[in-house]
Amino acid sequence: MIKRAHIRQFLAVVDAGSFTRAAQQIRVTQPALSTGIAELERLAGAPLFIRNRRQIRLTEAGGRFLPIARDLERGFRAADAFGRAGEADRPTLRLGTIRSVPGAFFQSLAALLARDFALEIGED
Repeated sequence: MIKRAHIRQFLAVVDAGSFTRAAQQIRVTQPALSTGIAELERLAGAPLFIRNRRQIRLTEAGGRFLPIARDLERGFRAADAFGRAGEADRPTLRLGTIRSVPGAFFQSLAALLARDFALEIGED
């Protein structure tokens, strides 16, 4: 299943024009970004980028996926804003996790913290 992290990574590479700059902008390691893009390409069933030493370009499939990804990210942002509208009186707590953290543990922790905080959760 394509996740929001995949969309953010894809758009970061498109906008930055390189994996290195994109990784810096979204504050992940370059190998983590490369892994995420490889997962997205596998899920999409096609390469999304043409890579060479000088530049990154979109493939035909990548070009078709770009407007979809931009629409999805706009939708995610709108949903986030909607969800936060009722949480203005609670402080925001940003949590990050990695894939090796058991999902059940992290979900339990997030549920506990959500009582007192507006949560923003990211996965690397």
